[in-house]
Amino acid sequence: MPVRARVLILDVVAVFLPTGYSRQAAVQTGTRTQVLHIGNIAEPADRDPHTNTASPTSRILSSLFEGLVVPGNDGQTILTGAAERWAVSADGLTPTCHLRAGAVWSNGEPMTARDVREPFLHLIDPQIG
Repeated sequence: MPVRARVLILDVVAVFLPTGYSRQAAVQTGTRTQVLHIGNIAEPADRDPHTNTASPTSRILSSLFEGLVVPGNDGQTILTGAAERWAVSADGLTPTCHLRAGAVWSNGEPMTARDVREPFLHLIDPQIG
């Protein structure tokens, strides 16, 4: 191969492979930047978990919200979520959940009982339907 052709090839390679180039997977980038990356079919039409009806959005919402309790992998067992324990009154009508110690929001603010109560009030709001 002529010298000129080799030089041309090296020049082309040098343009497309800049020094110090490194590619990070979305998981690595997300860990570094604190961004959640989710492959999804479409953009979410609604981020409200009480009014969402789109299947693609539910994948995102389940990553963003955790209930007081969560289903186990078997689909039948109830596990702790935001609640570390719960009790039900003797008549079976009043559940009482105790929030997990040290539970915080993604911004670091402590989770409170009021934070848990508000979504339930939102859910039963007649305007939400």
